[in-house]
Amino acid sequence: MIEYRDAFDQYGEQAYSTFPAILGVAGYSTNYGTPGSKIGVGSAYGRFAGSRGIGLITGGGDGVPNLVFPTFSSVATRGIGIAMYFNSLPYDDAILWRFADGATTQVDFRYMAGGFIRITRNGTTLATCLAPSIVAHRWYWVEMKVTVDPSAGFAEWKQDGVSIINVTGNTRATANSYSNVVIAGPGIWDSNNFEMWLDDVLIWNPSGAAPTDYTGDKRILPVPATGPGDVTQFTVNGAASNWQAIIEQPPDGDTSYNSDSTVGDADRFVGDDAPSGLSGIVDVYECIYARKDDAGPRS
Repeated sequence: MIEYRDAFDQYGEQAYSTFPAILGVAGYSTNYGTPGSKIGVGSAYGRFAGSRGIGLITGGGDGVPNLVFPTFSSVATRGIGIAMYFNSLPYDDAILWRFADGATTQVDFRYMAGGFIRITRNGTTLATCLAPSIVAHRWYWVEMKVTVDPSAGFAEWKQDGVSIINVTGNTRATANSYSNVVIAGPGIWDSNNFEMWLDDVLIWNPSGAAPTDYTGDKRILPVPATGPGDVTQFTVNGAASNWQAIIEQPPDGDTSYNSDSTVGDADRFVGDDAPSGLSGIVDVYECIYARKDDAGPRS
């Protein structure tokens, strides 16, 4: 089932900074932020015209940032599909992705000088690909799968549907046969510079509804509201219509919003049709920015 997905479009244009606040609202974090390690959001880092992505960049010889995704359930097997672009290539042995158990890495994927990918168990090399696969200034659809186990473990890196490297054996660095944290970027002190862009992330595990394995290259297409729906029971604040109160990118907090205190009330919206010819849809989801400001629990 899909555990997480993000197009990054809804965060608006966020200039490179130590950590954009809107990403924290969405559940992201960084455990390595210095004035020279920066994260940004914007169309400059998106892989399609009009789309936005995430950028991670070093600067001033002051470290390399990382982006910690929202916490996941503890499962043995987890996979990621994401679009990646290197505006400048990493340094040798740079950690690109980590699958961790809390603060401890189980398996990581590293860039090696010359464009090679290496898989390690928290720093212990498990395998290095035999041929280079990474160059700068082009987008890749990268898919990774990790099964954490002391003997029957598995890890794989794919690019554009082709398996670049995989390994079996001991992939467990802690006492637990699972991961629950996914981290992009090295997050270390290093004076070497590089810039990595990310777009359209899908994170899944093999339980529940399909997809339960690699999806192949997928684009996450935002469909913003373009008008009111057939039910408009919420009170509009700071805008002329309910749909106009929710279309800011990023959200504008208490400047414009829809509110209601009556149980059973609803608000609906209409949006543009999906593009003609669209096929291979694996998921539809809502992206909600909301606040509960009364006392007591809700269900």
